[in-house]
Amino acid sequence: MVCILGSKNALVLGTNGYWLFIAANLKPTWYTMVLASLYLGFASSIIWVGQGMYLTSTARSHAKYCHLHEGAVIGNFNGEFWGMFACNQFLGNLISLALLRDGTSAWTAVVLFLSPHITLQAVLMVMLATLCISLAGFLFLMLKEGAFAQLKVWQSATTAVVFFLSPHITLQAVLMVMLAALCISFAGFLFLMLKEDNLGTTSLGILYLSFTIFSLVASPMVHKLGSKNALVLGTTGYWLFIAANLIPTWYTMVSASLYLGFSSSIIWVGQGTYLTSTARSHAKDCHLHEGTVIGNFNGEFWGMFASNQFLGNLISLALLRDGTGGSTSGTTLLFVVFLGSMTLGTILMCFLHKRDGKGDEGPKSSTSFYSSVASLLKLAIAPLFDKRMLFVIPLIAYSGLQQAFVWAEFTKYIVTPALGVSGVGGAMAVYGAFDAICSLAAGRFTSGLSSITLIVSGGAFVQAIVLLWLLLKYSLTSGVLGYVYPLLMAALLGICDGVFNTQLNALLGMLFKHDMEGAFAQLKVWQSASTAVVFFLSPHITLQAVLMVMLAALCISFAGFLFLMLKVERAFSSSE
Repeated sequence: MVCILGSKNALVLGTNGYWLFIAANLKPTWYTMVLASLYLGFASSIIWVGQGMYLTSTARSHAKYCHLHEGAVIGNFNGEFWGMFACNQFLGNLISLALLRDGTSAWTAVVLFLSPHITLQAVLMVMLATLCISLAGFLFLMLKEGAFAQLKVWQSATTAVVFFLSPHITLQAVLMVMLAALCISFAGFLFLMLKEDNLGTTSLGILYLSFTIFSLVASPMVHKLGSKNALVLGTTGYWLFIAANLIPTWYTMVSASLYLGFSSSIIWVGQGTYLTSTARSHAKDCHLHEGTVIGNFNGEFWGMFASNQFLGNLISLALLRDGTGGSTSGTTLLFVVFLGSMTLGTILMCFLHKRDGKGDEGPKSSTSFYSSVASLLKLAIAPLFDKRMLFVIPLIAYSGLQQAFVWAEFTKYIVTPALGVSGVGGAMAVYGAFDAICSLAAGRFTSGLSSITLIVSGGAFVQAIVLLWLLLKYSLTSGVLGYVYPLLMAALLGICDGVFNTQLNALLGMLFKHDMEGAFAQLKVWQSASTAVVFFLSPHITLQAVLMVMLAALCISFAGFLFLMLKVERAFSSSE
């Protein structure tokens, strides 16, 4: 329709819908308001499509005649337009406040109360609208009418859905839907901007970014589901991600990565909660020292978990032994084997006994809006108000950095040049074997905060040796040493990973026994966030820069950890 009318005529015709809607408010009845709303829907559709067309065309003409960058001009024009448009929120509310000042105190209170929220909303709407229209105008050079029509179709459709469902849906449900929509829309944006050859690294970055976002709300979710149900539901994300690798496209991999981020957040919070609760129950029933049992249980779990690195890489090495990364049939067979293993694991997970740290219920549906928000925020971010968590977070983030470093940087710059693509599986098998052995050993030696301090100190020292070796001394050599050095480093890195995994989980289980879901949620938030950063920056940063950042992060995180152990251990021990 805008094509027939022209953008200017569409703008002029569209304004009468707003005029009629305002006039209808002078006599607000069902007949006047519904009819005016229907006509305003039509008028809005053509005025906003016309606005997008007219503004983009004007910006292009200005850029062409003034020899300016087209994208920058489109962005500037949209920013100025939406800035002026948003002024109606400010001026309109000032006018309302002035003209209705003699009204009831309740109305004045409502206006004053909503004023700061409207201002923030206006800012967010300006930013989002500017981004959407700038991108639409830039991408759809020859199809402007269709692009802006689609923009308003989907904006108005989602807005209508919210208004219709608002009286029938809880705040928590709205927040979860908006969070999922944010992840999905961000993935769709990445579809446009990213190249096919970065699919693997980018999908991992998206996975850990999604993992980070959903971990923020994983605590109340696991609190509601129970740790066993969270474990069972979480396995479905891994199954889907493996299946997506059978047909690796942007649509399958990014979608599976987003869902795996969600499922990982609840499975790992559930794992930490379930394991610690089980250890406490076992210690109580058998009259054993609680800290020792928690350490042993974590050591055994992480030892078995790390064995997947060993067995998985041996299987990969066997099936992809042609030295070129594997044929299509070999890769397919590899993922079929992994899929079968994941299916068996999901079935076995269903036989776990239900066991939760506490039976507190979450927010009641009858609570007020503000009580619901407060309850949700308390469950999600309460651990951040504990100074002990603030001192542990840097070490948690570093543990995520070192895991991502192994897979994104160490295999690329150290293992592959020395051993070839086929040697990556062997090196990572060594990494997994030493990870498993160290996890079992570290768990056995864990008995309390003092032992955790000593074990983490040893792991940090070994990590520093590897990083300094790579930064100052290591160079690619030929002969036997050329094969031995990467394998030795893989073994040392596996030891460090085993130390950090077992000790961090044991430490959180000991320090935060009254809020295990929140503590383990924070563990995964900061681990996955730092891991995502490495995967996203990996193609754009040198190995030397990564090593220097890692060394600095290790020093800072270890210093914070030592400070916590020295200052809090006595107080924590006396409270037991």
